[in-house]
Amino acid sequence: MKMTSSNLKVVALLLVLGCCNIFTVEGKSKPLTIKLSTKWRTTPFVLEASEFVAAESSEAFWNYVENIVNFHDGRTISNSQDDYQIALKAANMAMGNKPGTNKEGLLKLSLSIRTYSPKIEMHDQLARVGESPECDLFFDVNGKRTCDVADVPKLLKENSGANSLDASDHIYPSSCSSPNNVIVYGDITQKSFKSIHAQMKAVADKEEACYILRHFVRNRPDAKARLSGYGVELAVKSTEYKAIDDSQVKDDADNTSSDDEDDVQIDGFDFETLRKLHPDVSSELSGLRNHLLESSEEMKPIKVWQLQDLSFQAAARVMRAPKDMQLKMLQDVSQNFPLRVRSLVNQKVSFEVRSDIMRNRKNFGQLDVGHGESALFINQMRINLDEVDIFELLDLLRSEAQLFEGLERLGLVGVDADGAVGLKLQGKIDGSEDEGYVLDIRHPAVVWLNDLEKDEMYKRWPSNLQEFLRPAFRGSLRRVGRNVNHMLYVINPIDPQVKYLFESAEIFWANEVPLRIGAAFLVDDSDKVDGNEDAGVALVRAYNYVKEEDGEDNSISFQFLITLYKTLPEGQALTVEHVKKMLLKKYKDADFDEIVGINSEYDDNRAGGNTFKTRAGLAGDVNVLVNGLLLSESEFSVDNFEQTVIENIVQKTTFFQRAIYMGLLRNTMDILDFVMNQPNVVPRFNPRILDANQRQLDMTGIVKSDDLYRNPDGFRSMNTKEQTCILADGLKELYIAKSDGQEHVRPLTMWVVTDVNSVKGRKLLYTALKYVKSNSLTRVAVVHNPADSMDSQLVHALECALSSQQGTIARNFITKLMKKENVAALKSGEKTIEDLFVGGMNKENYEKISQQNKADVLAHVKTQAIWATSALGLKAGQRAVVVNGKVIGPLANNEDFTVHDFELIERLSHNGVAEVIQHFVQGLKKKSSASEKKRSSYEALVSSFCSF
Repeated sequence: MKMTSSNLKVVALLLVLGCCNIFTVEGKSKPLTIKLSTKWRTTPFVLEASEFVAAESSEAFWNYVENIVNFHDGRTISNSQDDYQIALKAANMAMGNKPGTNKEGLLKLSLSIRTYSPKIEMHDQLARVGESPECDLFFDVNGKRTCDVADVPKLLKENSGANSLDASDHIYPSSCSSPNNVIVYGDITQKSFKSIHAQMKAVADKEEACYILRHFVRNRPDAKARLSGYGVELAVKSTEYKAIDDSQVKDDADNTSSDDEDDVQIDGFDFETLRKLHPDVSSELSGLRNHLLESSEEMKPIKVWQLQDLSFQAAARVMRAPKDMQLKMLQDVSQNFPLRVRSLVNQKVSFEVRSDIMRNRKNFGQLDVGHGESALFINQMRINLDEVDIFELLDLLRSEAQLFEGLERLGLVGVDADGAVGLKLQGKIDGSEDEGYVLDIRHPAVVWLNDLEKDEMYKRWPSNLQEFLRPAFRGSLRRVGRNVNHMLYVINPIDPQVKYLFESAEIFWANEVPLRIGAAFLVDDSDKVDGNEDAGVALVRAYNYVKEEDGEDNSISFQFLITLYKTLPEGQALTVEHVKKMLLKKYKDADFDEIVGINSEYDDNRAGGNTFKTRAGLAGDVNVLVNGLLLSESEFSVDNFEQTVIENIVQKTTFFQRAIYMGLLRNTMDILDFVMNQPNVVPRFNPRILDANQRQLDMTGIVKSDDLYRNPDGFRSMNTKEQTCILADGLKELYIAKSDGQEHVRPLTMWVVTDVNSVKGRKLLYTALKYVKSNSLTRVAVVHNPADSMDSQLVHALECALSSQQGTIARNFITKLMKKENVAALKSGEKTIEDLFVGGMNKENYEKISQQNKADVLAHVKTQAIWATSALGLKAGQRAVVVNGKVIGPLANNEDFTVHDFELIERLSHNGVAEVIQHFVQGLKKKSSASEKKRSSYEALVSSFCSF
């Protein structure tokens, strides 16, 4: 069964809670001990730790594997303690931790609760599915298994089809795109694994197959995996039913020995006699007495008045302990409360502790935490104790630890770090968060076929938005004379599907469904086109004629379109003759040739439909959007369309009700503008950009040496985090923006990873520069990923310009250099680089750089190509865009980025995220250049946690 990583956590929890055995053993210190064990056999800590490291990054996992195979070098793990210590050591090395750090503590917590034991067991069960070879290590090559590594090349040649992989599988390299898979089932702690691991890496590096590692230990110990993390609820109630006077409550100061008479003798000690014989050690005797009471298993009745301040006394006992022991004291008091009550009732409560508790009660009351209730807050986030479990808590703590470690590397500590964590990022108005992204449908090409605010048929409807708040049956439609819900057809009029769309539109219209219906027609947008030869153009011009003839009321023109398609025979495409027939039937004296001809005066909204479709990123000849939400083909099919639209209107009603109630939407506002200004509205649909699972680069590494940027061999030896930081540092003086000036803190940092030697690569860079020329929020840097020549004329000219010219001058020159006609002229020899110089260029500086050794000038180009391969997983020549650390790519060969795509990136990255961070960084009062660098790295880190 295929399992995702999120499913794995659920499985782990179910296994912990539902598939365990319970044993009871008697002990001396406590009457009952509970031990939980799984149904599967115990799994090695070394393997569990590898999964913890894998959650950090794929690169860290493979580093961990290398550490294990090199660390053992033939030695075997003799016991669980060695297993545990080796796991910690190898994990710290792989993740770059120092012993004693928070991350090591989280690893220990993960191992103690056996978080990843179910995954190791899952790998074991996958290994034993079907015909499992009788060997300790075997290979699964595209579904065929063998114990002999020599059989792997032969099985790869058979090309029998790749295995289905799990989302949590460990793939080397992480960017592998080979159609073949080799799954290795083995134990990384065994001596034989080292050579197998090296051979499989070599196969993957040659792109012959992807190397997948799954843990498999054939001979595991019979002992079950021991689990921790269980709870016991204790209900304390009074069994005294006799009437007593508890109005006289003794003060804590007078209660030093309230139970002395009852406890004169405890475990053979006569404390009354001892105090008389040794009055000088009375306090020590009281301590001994309290210790004996706490360790006693006997629970004696407690007086009602003694329970009055018990919570204060428990808190005072914890606060009285040394700071490094307070957490353990809290744990002891909480877990052994009935045994500690006898001593707690004698605990003195200072005025300061009592005052602090009363003040906390008041403050937490504002957070809906009542007296006696418990609450957990982690970095300003309240955790729901009824829903959270230890595994979710571990994930949260791990994310927060990564966040603070990154902030510390950026120099944000103390108050600055607290302020950064407290930023409110990517907020959405309630009701819009579950819809996903919706399209902004405001465009001049859209023709609205009806108007609920002006058409005569809606005049009797109330127009006050408060009508939405009136009680009504669940699921009923609110008929209010305002344009609240909008449905838009983006259609080619001659497509056969349009017939049933307009038949459905008539049903909505005739049954007074509160829905405004519009259309954007996809027809020939040439300057001169004859409607007598194009049915789509004829329809648009005929509609415009009818609308003009019958004034402002849309009912007649709308009815014309409905009738035109209703009378169209089933399965027949729209024709000019049919349009002519229906128009002349209604307007017998109309001159059809003049209305739809090449010189027609009824040409409004004809040319804009294709423009709208291109800008919106829509595909196909028929698209339907309801309140901006794009319906799938199945949703606007004949069987489902009407129900889908009604359900969308009903679901959206809650959003409008909440907005009206909160005062966000008022009668004086344009409702369409209000809806289209929500955070989840985008100007364009591009699935690659809108993908919520895009990879986020860690840009918080430390630059160890400036020389590594121009030293490919040294750069290659760094991990991807360090490589990314080195690259960012090397690009800091080479950014291109709308204008020069260090006073700006631009919230968007964009790296265009491209091959300027290719047509697609030049087009991507040209589009990015065209976008940045009119946008002041973004700065752009070029990262080379050439397929062949790293020192071509174009690469050399581009780098010389970046190194010698001011940003705006370099931008204008590179833009000119990337134009198709100029590249052709350079290749043919018709032009030279000097012919492409732009106004304001410092020719002397350019020539000085260009005359230097080309290898020195372009040394970093190879470094950039190495980074594109290792950090982004790109092949040579592939393109990508990195925005504030978020990777968009690799782009397909037939995929083009337009200016609208860059505008979409800006909308998603800036609104609610980069904008907030920009203001925060400006508030730090740093130098602008340092602030911009810090902002870029900081935004890349924090935006990945903005959903918390």
